[in-house]
Amino acid sequence: MGDNLIRININGHMSTEVAKLRGLKQGDPLSPILYNLAFEPFLLAILHDRQFHGYKMGTATTKLLCYADDALVFVHDAQDLSRLQLHISRYCAASNAKFNYDKVQAFSVSGRDTWEIWQVPLSHAHITHLHSVEDDEPLIYLGFPLVQSRIQRVNFMGALTTKIKTAIQIHSVRSLSVVGKATVLNSLLLSKLWYILRVTPLTQADFQQLRSLAIQFLRKNIFPVIPWKVWTLPKEKGGLGVVDIQIQASALHLRWLHPLLVQDQVTVDSHPVSYLLSFHLRNVNGYQYHQIPLLFPSARRNQGLKKQRTGTVDMPYRAVDYLPKSFDAARINPATALALPLQAAFYVPPSSTIVVPLRVKQMMVSDVFQYDARLNFVHWKDTHDPSLLQWKRAPPTVFRGLASGSLKFQPYFFPVCSPAPMVDSGVSFAPLVDQCRLHDGNLLKNATASAKKFRLSVLSSMEQPLVLQNVSDAHWKFFWSLSLTYIQRNVIYRFITGCIPSRGRLHYMMPTVFDSHNCPVCLSPHESASHLLFDCPSKEKVWQGVIFEFLWPTTTIIDIKEALLSLDFSDIWYSQVKGIRPYRILLITLSQIWLAHMRFVFDNTPLVPEAILVSVRSTVRQTVDEDNIHSLL
Repeated sequence: MGDNLIRININGHMSTEVAKLRGLKQGDPLSPILYNLAFEPFLLAILHDRQFHGYKMGTATTKLLCYADDALVFVHDAQDLSRLQLHISRYCAASNAKFNYDKVQAFSVSGRDTWEIWQVPLSHAHITHLHSVEDDEPLIYLGFPLVQSRIQRVNFMGALTTKIKTAIQIHSVRSLSVVGKATVLNSLLLSKLWYILRVTPLTQADFQQLRSLAIQFLRKNIFPVIPWKVWTLPKEKGGLGVVDIQIQASALHLRWLHPLLVQDQVTVDSHPVSYLLSFHLRNVNGYQYHQIPLLFPSARRNQGLKKQRTGTVDMPYRAVDYLPKSFDAARINPATALALPLQAAFYVPPSSTIVVPLRVKQMMVSDVFQYDARLNFVHWKDTHDPSLLQWKRAPPTVFRGLASGSLKFQPYFFPVCSPAPMVDSGVSFAPLVDQCRLHDGNLLKNATASAKKFRLSVLSSMEQPLVLQNVSDAHWKFFWSLSLTYIQRNVIYRFITGCIPSRGRLHYMMPTVFDSHNCPVCLSPHESASHLLFDCPSKEKVWQGVIFEFLWPTTTIIDIKEALLSLDFSDIWYSQVKGIRPYRILLITLSQIWLAHMRFVFDNTPLVPEAILVSVRSTVRQTVDEDNIHSLL
């Protein structure tokens, strides 16, 4: 401690050096280590106390959770609370610490208001309130809301959206491009959600509310608005890489879902949280295997909650439903087939009119099928089997449907209905899980639980919007690598994504505001995006002048339009001006036509083709000069 010296700043004057003989400086890395050493005996005393019961779920017993100086102790009954007070008093006496009861909060794990039961023991522990569903605000632990009622969720979401709205207002006053907005949204605004969404389930309405805030920020000064599905696509697919909030939430849950899928049995020692989730899934749904409600949406997915609410089990359901998968190529064994719900064994063809009985949702394959150990296959039980009577008319209806073709066996189930050599006899969902592949082709079981991989896999499996299918990944990468002005990039991107505010589209969207769909320049009927930028006589004259002055004379406006829509400029390769590529000339011309059109609409400035050509020449000359300067640097 001899080098632990400090100086005191008094009105700007530094004192002489003073040896710091007690305590540590702010940020000293030794501080958390010393804290752990000092606090560990208290924690170990509770963990090793056999008379302290804690919270039991399945074979897992949880007595406490601790993160730095935040300790969460699970108390089973009044005796546990008494034992906890004993350990606190012993630790304080041994360490000379003082317990601050003002910072202690008690809450009911079940959410029920049990204050009448706990009032006396909690009052003796100087605790005057038990948090439950009766409270309007959720209890916050380590920044996570412990939501126990609908009103608590509503109030929490209100505070969260207010926080995001405030941040949006701050950033909305900045002059940001569309790409800049996407970057700010990902890095500064939506990043406020990711910590909370790791363990907090939200309803569809909550996600819609958050998505609306993001869209409002992105769409400012943009009309017609670019669809959200386009915003969230990766840049190489024509999007802006905006993180989809709901997909990202499921991607963050992958760390809990991954062990549930890749391991047939999850143990307390290997994955404590996933084990608790596995037990909860089995307990809520009544299945022996937690994989059943995860892999088969048609299976019982009981939440025990009202429609307006959501719970913990909704998180893995949503995440696994997002994963791209097809079980057609899976090869399961008879033991696994018998463990499946009956609805997972067949499907209803589109042409079928059969009505599947409601009781089938409660039935398992083993209720109507039996295993032939000699030939190793499963077959329908005898129609006189007494075990079928409890299901009344459901089994005969399913049997007749399968026999007539009104119902079809799933491709992965059909092979187990035929004799086969014995391979293995244990229940294993690995063949089904192996059909869940990531975007890079790797099996889910061989990949790390990466949120980014999950998100990219989901986005790559979604159908690309039709307006973007003409542009390849390589051409999108080329486009984003170009050094363009805001207007040059904005106009062509709007044109490709179909978001040019042509009069025909504006009249369709808001007929009361735009009473005509005719072109405001030439009065041609039903102005389209193509007409606005290319086919209007005054714009066509500009393009003809650009072709004559800058490009190969045989180039047509149709060639230019196709090149811009596909971002493939390989057929337009010749430029009469040295030092500039032809695609730059096209982008410059497009932006100048756009500016001239907007000035005509908003400022009543006459749209003169010769004046637009002058602006094109000036911008081309300026671009060549700037490129020459950059090459000399």
